[in-house]
Amino acid sequence: MLLDMDFLVQSIPYASLHISKNKIIHPLSRDHAATCFSLDDVTISIDSRNLEKGQLFCALKGKQVDGHDYLEQAIACGASGAIINDLKKIESFNLSDGFLIVVAQDPYQILVDLAKVWRKKFTYPVVGITGSIGKTSAKEMLRSIVEASGINAFVSSGTQNSTFGLPLNMIKMKPEHQFAVFEMGISEKNEMDLLVDMLKPSIGLITCIAHSHVAGIGNLADVAHEKRKIFKHFGSTDIGVVFGDQEVLAESVYHHPVAKFGFKTKNQVQARKVRVVENDDRSFSTQFVLKWYGKKEQVSLQG
Repeated sequence: MLLDMDFLVQSIPYASLHISKNKIIHPLSRDHAATCFSLDDVTISIDSRNLEKGQLFCALKGKQVDGHDYLEQAIACGASGAIINDLKKIESFNLSDGFLIVVAQDPYQILVDLAKVWRKKFTYPVVGITGSIGKTSAKEMLRSIVEASGINAFVSSGTQNSTFGLPLNMIKMKPEHQFAVFEMGISEKNEMDLLVDMLKPSIGLITCIAHSHVAGIGNLADVAHEKRKIFKHFGSTDIGVVFGDQEVLAESVYHHPVAKFGFKTKNQVQARKVRVVENDDRSFSTQFVLKWYGKKEQVSLQG
């Protein structure tokens, strides 16, 4: 993420920027675009314990921990600056050690707004993966495919797929990437709305629907309804991919192109003759015949 005055004005005009004790810019405006403030390739951390040098520290307030209490620790670890909403906690903080972006509301909102504006800078395909089971596996399969193909793609880290993890990953997208892949995990109703409003994927994959979310969302039909919101902003040029063996996904009405995958012959993409094979080195691979739109190919997945 390129952090400069123009980007800050687009993203968070409601914030103030504290560069030194004698220089406070509030509210942010393009009149200050010439201000000597610009950082290339900035990412954000919400945990001072694993913060990397040059990252921007976002001081979130949780139920048990307040990130403002760790501000000086974050700066000491090499943070370029911090996002805060509580100046009283840092009255003795030496601003020569960094800059502060200050808001009246929850700093999490800045994280969301920065991610939304950063996302608008890219027109390449963005893949969102959701589902009750298999999100990370599907994402890592895609990572393996693009790496083997030599394609320059951004693939999100680990299982950072929540309303906090998604924006932290989104701001790592770069112009040189050819496409990007993100997990989108939910555990409560309406969380998918928050995720898709940030990411606006152009390709959406629902791996399957299971009972893993029923406590926070409801029955399987409710879970499917929430998961299908990944297609909320889809138009005629966007593509959905769903597990066609589940009626709750396959029988839904979609207003955009949808490809269905699974084991049943009704799917456009099918896995047939699936078997686990022991290799010569005593490792195992999953082998199957992949059928897609009338074509066939033998596939072997290691591990």
